Amino acid sequence: MSNSMQLTLKTTAKWVTIGWLGYLLLTIIGGAFITSYWMSGQDLNGLSQGQIAQLMEQDPQVALTTSFLAAIVAIALAFWITLKTQGSGFRTAMVFALGLIIYGAMGIVMHPDHAFIHQLGKLVAPLITCGLGAWLAIRKG
Repeated sequence: MSNSMQLTLKTTAKWVTIGWLGYLLLTIIGGAFITSYWMSGQDLNGLSQGQIAQLMEQDPQVALTTSFLAAIVAIALAFWITLKTQGSGFRTAMVFALGLIIYGAMGIVMHPDHAFIHQLGKLVAPLITCGLGAWLAIRKG
């Protein structure tokens, strides 16, 4: 393997890892805000933590809001990763999308009761959002 190819792989791995950590951090923080907002509008007296979690999982507004948050974060980070790895085109953003697809597959295993369209979105949305983010970055550059 040539030195330039090794450098490209290291650069890709570096920015995808940073993007992945950023995705986790931003979605966890955003999820905490969404949870706090949702809880403030509910009468949760006398409910256990498990019952509260079950109520929250069944609320379509929470599902829609968290999905929207995840999509915006994925677009922004794919945009940023593509700018940082100029010359790689869509490749680095698609590697990032692959990580999100694996994360989505884990979500399907952990939450098999979600609606089919929500489960499908966990696998398809990363390709669309990361592709859009990369396209916007390439167009800007």
